Amino acid sequence: MNKKLIFNFLLLTFSIMIIFNGLLLVLGQLGILINDHIWLYVPYIVGGLSTIIASYFVLKNNNIITGFIEWIKNIFTIKTSIKYYVFTVLLYLTVPVMFVLIPPGLERMEPVYLFFALLPVMVIGGGLEEAGWRYITT
Repeated sequence: MNKKLIFNFLLLTFSIMIIFNGLLLVLGQLGILINDHIWLYVPYIVGGLSTIIASYFVLKNNNIITGFIEWIKNIFTIKTSIKYYVFTVLLYLTVPVMFVLIPPGLERMEPVYLFFALLPVMVIGGGLEEAGWRYITT
């Protein structure tokens, strides 16, 4: 484990996140809100992608990767047994079943179909962090 690499990754990740999300906080206090200005989605997205952005730049800067294509190939390489991927998908599929099995009396429940609609968002959004850490800790 390369501690310098991890430190640089964390420093850059938090710097990006603090700068872009801090900008949104300051603008929000001034009354400039993301709901009123579509251009504010740019710093919002960049702040959210901070781990993946930092990963690429730290790895490129330390000559661990040669370029963007090599980095992308590594992110999408299956590095574990397929049974773990199947288990993860089955685990996701249990959530709608749990909604049906929850005892009555809960006042607010989202429709079950929202789970399937949001599944790609959860996988992509949650997977970005994995893409950031993938090379850093090996």
